[in-house]
This record gives sequence, structure tokens and C-alpha cells, in this order.
Amino acid sequence: MTAPDAVFPSVPGARPGLWVATLMLEDCRGLMQRLGGNGEDHQLQAGDLLWTREDAGVMRARAAGEGASPSAELRMNGLRMVVGLHGQSEPGAGAESERPPLSVTPALLRGWEMPVIKTDAGRIRVAAGSHAGSQSPLATPAPMTILDVWLRPGATQLVPLAPGWNAWVYAVSGALGVRARHRRIGAPPLPRQAAGDPDFAVLDAGSALVASASAGDEEGVLVLMAGKGPTHFVLIGSVCSAVSAPLSAMRPLRGAKPLAA
Repeated sequence: MTAPDAVFPSVPGARPGLWVATLMLEDCRGLMQRLGGNGEDHQLQAGDLLWTREDAGVMRARAAGEGASPSAELRMNGLRMVVGLHGQSEPGAGAESERPPLSVTPALLRGWEMPVIKTDAGRIRVAAGSHAGSQSPLATPAPMTILDVWLRPGATQLVPLAPGWNAWVYAVSGALGVRARHRRIGAPPLPRQAAGDPDFAVLDAGSALVASASAGDEEGVLVLMAGKGPTHFVLIGSVCSAVSAPLSAMRPLRGAKPLAA
């Protein structure tokens, strides 16, 4: 959009016990300022990740520079995601609610602080957690992974999925094929089925799916395949029931279906 500034309201549905992660994609133009209710403000730039408790506060987008022209281009492209923590309940939910509260201090990770993995297949930013030996410096209250991935046309990327974990995959741009394999090592050949492979889906831009690996099973793997053009997607992995559908995807998910890894 083109505007000198714009204001986004706080995230609806961010109940106590939940967290909000705001991931700014790298093609943003302008700045996003978080106006915290406690007087603590943060300014996000392209590529940054802000992690905060319950309510992300009011987000104000504006063009870069103090004297920005009213005609300056303002492009905000990113995800604001509501995330629950495994084993933590809402107030009044019994013994779990008696646990001491976790720190509510917002954490801001700059894009340049994120490890970047470059391969022949493409480029991966490790915003949270770890992947392929690279560890994000962001400390999350529970183990989780956030990957911002670009794939070259026709390229394939493997992402392990530990037992008891969910993965939410969102296609930002391009077509993305996703296949869930039930075993990372020594998987048998895929069976031929007249109705097609139930563990395979193609995501168009703006669609998402959830894959899960049952607790007690072997480590699974997600095979992510770009189409004929470049593909950009975001993957969030965490312990089952710890990932909530981001608000940007709370509409009918075009071309999306759940997979079982």
C-alpha cells in the first residue's frame, strides 16, 4: 500500500497464556512500530521478528525516515501469529495454571541476527529454534522452530519433524508441494493408490496446512518442493497443540489439508 502511515489494532483472540510472534518479511518497505501498553515501544524493520506475551499491542506502520513524503511507498508484508505453549493452560484450568508465569518481556530479533543457510536449493532464515546445525539466538519459552524459506524453481528442501510435534506451513508466494514421510530414515517405497497420495498436497500462495508426528512414532520428515517458479514459505514447528493458526490464515485455506507425518 502507499501511505505516510497506517495503524493496525492489537491481535484479537490473544488470550492469557498465549504469545504473539510478528515476523516481518524481507520485502517490506517502511517501519512497523509496536506501541506497548507498558510504555515499552519497539520498531521493526524488514526481516525482524518480535516475540511478545498475550497481546502484541497496537502496531503502527510508517514510511522510513522522519520527514518521509506522504507519497512514500509503504509496504507491510509479514505474519502475526498467535502461539500457545504446550503444557500451559489458561487461568482457572487447574494444576497447570498454578505454574509460575513466564517472563512477559518482549524479545526483538533483528533480521541480520538470524542465521542464514544457503544451499543449491535456496535460502533459509532460522528465525527461531534450530535447523541443519544453525541455531537462532532468540530464546523462546518452549522449544519451537520458525523458518523463512526461499526455494529455487524445482528445488526440494527436507525438514525433520520430531515425534509429538506439529508443523504449520504457509505458502507466501509461488506453488509449494508438501509430502509427509512417516520415517526419516529407511522409509519404505510410497504405495500406489488410485485416489492419489493422501500425504501429499500442493499449496498455492496464501494457503497453509498442518502436519503432525504422533508421539511415540519415529522421526518424520517433510519434503517441500518448489514448482516451476521460485517459492517462498514460512514453517513453524512446535510440540503438538502448541501452534495455533496465524490470524492471517483464519479464512478457508485454499488447497490446504492436514497431513500426518
